Amino acid sequence: MNKKKHQRDPNNVDDSSESGDENQNNSECVHINKALDFTKVRKSVSKTGLLSDCEMCSKSPAEISELSESDFEFDQSLWICLKCGNQACGRGKKKHALKHYETPHSESHAMCVNTTTWNVWCYDCDDDVNASSKKKLLEVVEYLKKQKKTMDSQQASIINQIVDVTSTLPVISNSTGTVPKKILSVGNGLSRPRGLANLGFTCFFNSVMQCLGQTPYLLELLEETKEGQSFRLPGGELKVKEEESIELEPLEGETERWRPIMQTLADTLRELQSGRSEVYNPRNLLQKLGSRMPQFGNGEQHDSHELLRHLLEAVREEDQKRFRSVILDKLGYSTKTDPSTVGEEKRQMIKFYGQQVSEMLLATEQVFRGVLVSTLQCQVCHHVSHRDEYFLDLSLPISEKQVAPILRRKAEEIEDNKPSKHQIKKEKRAERKKSKKQKQGRNSSLVPTSSNPTTSDVTMENKSDSEESDADIEDNTEMDEDDDSEDYREYSGTLAPRYQCEEGECSVESCLNQFTECELMMGRNQVSCDNCTKCSDKVPKETVYRDASKQLLIYNPPAVLILHLKRFQVYRFRSMKVNKFVKFSTMLDLGPYCSKRAQNLPSFEPDQTKVLYSLYGVVEHSGNIHGGHYVSYVKVRPRIDENSPRWNFIPKNQRKNLKKALDNSAVRGDETVEPPAGKWYYISDSFVSEVNESKVMMAQAYLLFYERKHLDNSAVRGDETVESPAGKWYYISDSFVSEVNESKVMMAQAHLLFYERLV
Repeated sequence: MNKKKHQRDPNNVDDSSESGDENQNNSECVHINKALDFTKVRKSVSKTGLLSDCEMCSKSPAEISELSESDFEFDQSLWICLKCGNQACGRGKKKHALKHYETPHSESHAMCVNTTTWNVWCYDCDDDVNASSKKKLLEVVEYLKKQKKTMDSQQASIINQIVDVTSTLPVISNSTGTVPKKILSVGNGLSRPRGLANLGFTCFFNSVMQCLGQTPYLLELLEETKEGQSFRLPGGELKVKEEESIELEPLEGETERWRPIMQTLADTLRELQSGRSEVYNPRNLLQKLGSRMPQFGNGEQHDSHELLRHLLEAVREEDQKRFRSVILDKLGYSTKTDPSTVGEEKRQMIKFYGQQVSEMLLATEQVFRGVLVSTLQCQVCHHVSHRDEYFLDLSLPISEKQVAPILRRKAEEIEDNKPSKHQIKKEKRAERKKSKKQKQGRNSSLVPTSSNPTTSDVTMENKSDSEESDADIEDNTEMDEDDDSEDYREYSGTLAPRYQCEEGECSVESCLNQFTECELMMGRNQVSCDNCTKCSDKVPKETVYRDASKQLLIYNPPAVLILHLKRFQVYRFRSMKVNKFVKFSTMLDLGPYCSKRAQNLPSFEPDQTKVLYSLYGVVEHSGNIHGGHYVSYVKVRPRIDENSPRWNFIPKNQRKNLKKALDNSAVRGDETVEPPAGKWYYISDSFVSEVNESKVMMAQAYLLFYERKHLDNSAVRGDETVESPAGKWYYISDSFVSEVNESKVMMAQAHLLFYERLV
């Protein structure tokens, strides 16, 4: 029996005309001659052009079941019938192209081509058809491609004319289009953002770079890692065999020169902060990144969040190579040494020092990396375990649904017929105390480190509502007041009360609420419990799986917080974009989402309940799942002074000359720190325009960038209202730069949000 084939999903990269030809059916379709009429197709297209929307969808009323999906944007690509030129949606939406084929005709209408991916499909064969398999088929496909290219170029010409006209209006748009080369100042000593040239579908890259250009600390910390900077690896005990170990001396050296991506990134950041008026061409950085990651050098549109992750990882890997080459040199080798010629003991030494390099917080990680704490509690013995997880940004699913809180009491009632868990706890308390001491020893470092920093990306569909869940866990469970209960309260308690969501609310706060909510892991999601396994009477011992509660909280908040709103998702086996507006604000308090354990960190004040961040960058995506345009809103503020107490948000053991940069009284909160002034700008590639903050707040955000703020003691305890720092917002679309009001920013359909920590 032949396996039934399904129409390819145009969203699949492997189905593209560039990469999928070799996978298509090489045998010639026998239906081509009867199902193809070039004359009729050309006549139809000359009248209507290539449509972007399905006419049948616009004529048919929305189904009741689809009304709840109005915030989703499904596969919008169309299929054109090669017999008559009818254009309709595919199986990713309402299947109007399939219905057209199924409608009785006197002639065959089995052949169609996707006007986005250019895949050819035969309904009679129920399979792909190679467009090159027959000359007449290739001719009609090439004709349609040419028509599409002509339409796109005409549309681009219109857009360019609009930008050119806008760029000549200095009072209205303040465009940087063709201004003479000079330093542009917008008052208060603040430099206007520079537009970036669009090199062909590179707006995804430009929008992220504009936000990185306004990111505090980043350029300064990169410059501290230049060639000749001294470093020291601590060395330590290395086990070469099971019963044999050697003590490695500390290894000292000086860093080598920057590698290509680090060098060009620093150069690009300097250019973006230079205040020059002319549009900057970022080709050098994009080429360096594309040479290492070819997917970004193919001239196609990509996801801005994906670009950000890969860029930061590329910088980290290049930085690590600089240290590892010094290690090889100190041990008498070079990067060109054949690994097979290195002895086993030397190999282990290289690996040992290399691991210490991996555990270092390098430049970009000092700015963006935070730590989550994942707390698990067994529902049977109430044993608590926790693990630190690292992130460079937080990915938040977009949802307004509020599910009922999880009651652990139900789980306990199921276990009522089992031996007393409290008797087990009492008998094993001494052993657990010993285990806890060992665990504390492992977690005693100020800033835990990892060789592979990852971005937390947690689905919240089964998460429960906030404060009620906390109460159920703490009040409805009969627990001994021992180490585990104290341990659980320390890790699962928050600095501030849980955020209370309104009915139907969809905001950054509600998304964070779901992200940090407690969930019950049961059924197939049960977790292994070490304590229950130890207490098991089975011989040999088998791993015991139990229902458990799990919660993620922020332990160590970063100096700069990036929030990624997951607008591109898979829903009912279909890829779509979520267009729902997510409310966000210029000030964000992470106190309700931070573990109480964070109060032990030196960057926190005693009794601190607020962890404040200020929004300074927004990446917005307009368009659909197949394409669109990325723009950014950035807020221009004064640069952080080298004596600012906010430098305390950067890990102490990695910052050069920290003692000089910090004033102890300010770090303790004895002095009031004035908020920085600034302006918001809208940036679309090379277009730069100043905007009001209100406009930024209306963006359909995709990425949000926040910086952390430092304030006095009354503010960190919550006794004082903290205002968002003054400044100017700018809208930037590639080379177009225009000042905008804050209200416009707040309406953006955000994709990425960038926040700087204030306290």
